[in-house]
Amino acid sequence: MSLKALFRGCIIDILISIVAPIVLGILLALSGGRPSTTSQDAYILSSLMVGALATVAGGYVAGTTAGFRETLHGAGVGAVGLLLGVGLILLAPGPLFTSWFFWATSLLSVPVGALGGYLARLLRPG
Repeated sequence: MSLKALFRGCIIDILISIVAPIVLGILLALSGGRPSTTSQDAYILSSLMVGALATVAGGYVAGTTAGFRETLHGAGVGAVGLLLGVGLILLAPGPLFTSWFFWATSLLSVPVGALGGYLARLLRPG
């Protein structure tokens, strides 16, 4: 396994995972008024989808950078993301997310990272 590829993929995953929810929050605030329960649920679901796409992108970058065992490198990005997420939950003073959000991200992390690596293999030139 290429640690360089894994590192690059993880950086992409983390950057997108940090920036995208901020943009979503700004868009939610600009939509006007006080957030309702429905819009808060939509924000959480949107964050889940954006996080999954961030991990797919990170897996793709890891797979492309490595140039071999792309799916494994993508899954590695998902596994690192899973470990970081669990560490964040364990270190947090209180609940950060609803329990379904935690379980959804935990169950999706490695498979969506592997999907990104698989896409890197499918889209590889040659």
